[in-house]
Amino acid sequence: DVLSQTLGTDALYVGSIGSKRKIAILKERLREAGLSEEQVQSLHSPIGLEIKSETPEEIAVSIAAELILFRANHTSL
Repeated sequence: DVLSQTLGTDALYVGSIGSKRKIAILKERLREAGLSEEQVQSLHSPIGLEIKSETPEEIAVSIAAELILFRANHTSL
């Protein structure tokens, strides 16, 4: 519910953590909820840079790194 509402806004970054399977199911549910393909494809998933993270702390660092990179590439923020 939160993702479908958030993807309908003008937010520049909306992301979700999850396995490839979970994300595929989630995207299908978003389509079924009436979101456009453009909105569904704007979802960043899975979030985090691929740095071979394993622990919760490493996953948090990979997510923070992705957000920093996104901000750097979108200087209008």
